[in-house]
Amino acid sequence: MDTTPINQVIKDIDAIIAESLAQNNALCLFAFIYKKTTERIKKEIELGAFEDNERMLHFDVFFANLYLDAYRRYKAGVPVSDVWRIALDQSRTSLTFLQHILLGMSAHINYDLAITTHHFAAGKDINGIRADFDRVNDILADLTRSMLNSLGGVSPCLFLLDWMGQTSDERLINFSIEKARTQAFQTATLLHLAPDPAPVLKTASTVLVALSEHIIQPKTWLLRQVLGLIQRFETRDMQAVIRMMDAVIRMMDAGFG
Repeated sequence: MDTTPINQVIKDIDAIIAESLAQNNALCLFAFIYKKTTERIKKEIELGAFEDNERMLHFDVFFANLYLDAYRRYKAGVPVSDVWRIALDQSRTSLTFLQHILLGMSAHINYDLAITTHHFAAGKDINGIRADFDRVNDILADLTRSMLNSLGGVSPCLFLLDWMGQTSDERLINFSIEKARTQAFQTATLLHLAPDPAPVLKTASTVLVALSEHIIQPKTWLLRQVLGLIQRFETRDMQAVIRMMDAVIRMMDAGFG
């Protein structure tokens, strides 16, 4: 199958990474993870891993362009969805690497993935896309594990969140691909069934903005202190961060992780 359209998506994401690195901007973190995701989905399509590989080719390009369009509009000073605005607004704030990535993941998976699924299920039984939807998210989950392992190499105090996870139900720690994809499919189903999708999107946006605000500023004092400590020991050299993450992920893909 010709996956040339995905090559253009990868090229566009590379441009975001290059621009962000030139500005030493944390937006490169989510862009880098998303590039790895897109490369993996492209490979799976070429291997015929989906029930409908032709549909998933167009699905992936549509999905990616929601992120690319949000980034371009934001950079051009054009209004974007509240979910993306709050994520992109944080690019130069003193958050941990993990927080920056989670903000992008929340906007793109919880919001954009729901919109994409609704779009490709239009006029059909939405459950007909469920198997391929879950396959995409299995890929995302696998890459998330690789991402967390790679972050350990550039964020020496990140292990403290594991300790926090033993005593806290904080949504920052419990954010997971499993929960995100469940939320995304539920939202897509509501969009699919609604005579007017606008109120559904508005409600989803409100919920996700609240989640983003919680990722940025958790309510628990101890978690805020732990995140501050983690951030203090993270390098601000984004070039070095991306090089290290790339090296770790490549090693894991090669079976050395």
